[in-house]
Amino acid sequence: MFKQLVSEFPDESEYRQRLAGSQNFLGELYRNRGDSAQAEEQYLHAQHRQRFLVKNAPRDSTYRQELARTSYNLGLLYLSIARPEDARNAYDNAIEELQTLVESQGSDEKNQQGLARAYLNRGILNRGTERTKDAREDYDRAIALLNELTETSPTNAEYRLELATVFNNLGNLLLLDKTTRDEAEQVYRDGLTMVESLTNDFPNVLLYRKDLANSVNSLAALYYYNSNLDAAEQMWQRSRGLSRALVRDQPQVPENHSLLGRTLGNLGTLMFKRDEYEAARELLTKAIDSQQRALDSVPEHPEFQIFLRNSTWSLTEVHLALKDHESAAETAEKLPDILRDDPAELYRAASLVAKCVLPAAETANNEELSAIQMDYANRSTNLLARAVDQGFSDVEKLDADAAFASIRETEQYDAVRQRLADGDR
Repeated sequence: MFKQLVSEFPDESEYRQRLAGSQNFLGELYRNRGDSAQAEEQYLHAQHRQRFLVKNAPRDSTYRQELARTSYNLGLLYLSIARPEDARNAYDNAIEELQTLVESQGSDEKNQQGLARAYLNRGILNRGTERTKDAREDYDRAIALLNELTETSPTNAEYRLELATVFNNLGNLLLLDKTTRDEAEQVYRDGLTMVESLTNDFPNVLLYRKDLANSVNSLAALYYYNSNLDAAEQMWQRSRGLSRALVRDQPQVPENHSLLGRTLGNLGTLMFKRDEYEAARELLTKAIDSQQRALDSVPEHPEFQIFLRNSTWSLTEVHLALKDHESAAETAEKLPDILRDDPAELYRAASLVAKCVLPAAETANNEELSAIQMDYANRSTNLLARAVDQGFSDVEKLDADAAFASIRETEQYDAVRQRLADGDR
């Protein structure tokens, strides 16, 4: 309808504005459904019309707000489909429009909040593309804006939650560098305090309880990386309890199952580091069950896939530590199915299967060992050949990888290695 009105009345800005708004809304619907091509098309149509409106009425703040919102949404879309430079351009556009509004209108809370969100998400993008300094600057700007908003409106729960989210993301950034981990702990604690206050004020809001579990999980990770395993276990056990309560109260929400799975996986990794292998196996098996349940609900969810991969990989290592080579090989062979024949996962699975020969050698006699070695060599090199088919080409990495030592003298290994050396893919 609005398209027809714009065609019939091209000078009517209201019709153009409403058409752009409906296209932005459609973009959101398509993005939430996972139809990125349609979402991008609608966002770009909306953006084109909104830029026309801003150009012709530069002092109209509503037009700039709507253009900024569409650019921001476009950034979220591009980030979700691994187009980082397009995402950065979209966030830059949103920030430019919102900065103009903040400078011209002063303390308009809606504009400040929008600008803080844009800085936060560009910070996440910058962290993911290893632009650490830029990420820090974006997080600091978001914190400054949200601190001002929470001071002005201390009872506004939305501002407090978003400030806690930025703290958590900044903590994740600082965690990467050993020299900034003390600061990371303080930042994590600031975010945790903020979310704890929200759950105390609004105990029945499940979103706040979820963010509390995430905040506790993050602080536990910092303790783990600092080798304070007792403190890490205490925090992860707390997160486990919070996550289980979320699954109990909202069993239909896949993110809750994933959060529980991530926490169980972290606890399993901690037990593995303590050489408590049976406890690690039990926790990681439960972690995989939870992550699989989440992934079954949203099969292409990239974070669920990564978390499931991590727990599956860790469980394979636990089986190897327990000398359970059969379970290790079976678990390793599931890795390529999680990330759909990614060459790195195929290579990882091949190396893990090859490592199964050594624990087998500790219990098998010579005749049995020969058959076991042949079986694992076949299974490992089949995975390795698939990795080559999918683009793996680093023969130097293969030659240097000690995981393949036990099958390196087999004909199967030599055939795949020769393919790589000859460039035959």
